Amino acid sequence: MPTPVPSLSTAGWVVSPQQKADLLMAHIYESMNNQTYMYPGNITSIQYVIEKHAGDIPGTCQAIQVAMETYLQRYYDDATVQVASDNSDGTSLVTLMVYAQVTEDGVTYPYSGLIQASNSKFIKAVNLNNTGKSVAANVIQQAS
Repeated sequence: MPTPVPSLSTAGWVVSPQQKADLLMAHIYESMNNQTYMYPGNITSIQYVIEKHAGDIPGTCQAIQVAMETYLQRYYDDATVQVASDNSDGTSLVTLMVYAQVTEDGVTYPYSGLIQASNSKFIKAVNLNNTGKSVAANVIQQAS
């Protein structure tokens, strides 16, 4: 049985795999590490990961990959995440390319997105629509 995602909207408990992914990615991007006193260390926050691994782009990519996989696997049968960086010119503006696949009831759903950070601060996240699995996978392969 799929694990639903709670929502404070009229949608209530979300069970659609696509809608779950949308909500979970919003949670990851918007959450703050210090938003709880009862469950310290149990909040998945991209902002915190970027800050924690300041100046270490490969470490940031690895930490985001692990954090996202762990978080998504709570709600899906399986989740695989790849994160790569375009920081080849050494500037402070870094774009991280995220490709995730989540599997529920034997069906795999792709997710592609970009995360921008500057001086170890989260700037924005962009969802890549209509890219399909092959385009997102090519982006990851080219960046590696």
